[in-house]
Amino acid sequence: MDYLRDVHECHRCSDLAAEMAAALASASIVFKDNKKYSKKLVHGAETLYQFAQDKRGRYIADITDASIFYNSTSYWDEFIWGATWLFYATGNTSYLERATSRVLAKHAGAFSGGPSYGIPSWENKPRP
Repeated sequence: MDYLRDVHECHRCSDLAAEMAAALASASIVFKDNKKYSKKLVHGAETLYQFAQDKRGRYIADITDASIFYNSTSYWDEFIWGATWLFYATGNTSYLERATSRVLAKHAGAFSGGPSYGIPSWENKPRP
């Protein structure tokens, strides 16, 4: 990109932080042959995931302009998504327990049925 872009600070953006944690955790698997870089990615993923849990809120609550292109309705599916990738990256079973938590799945709408039940999308990742 060769143009200026706005930078925003987000203090309660669980959906964005957990999604970023999933991306970093999955990237750590791709770069597993570079142990130092892979560990750095896992550290970033775990830090972001903890932030997502501690500072709950939706991205668009802090960055209202973002609702034009990213209007997430919740952060529960991102909690599951982030925990899933962190489990794959670390083998830490506490992430697996979180990823398969029925409470998180219920909040994420995993049991709601409907025409798109179980179909992954940017807005609703299914329960692993």
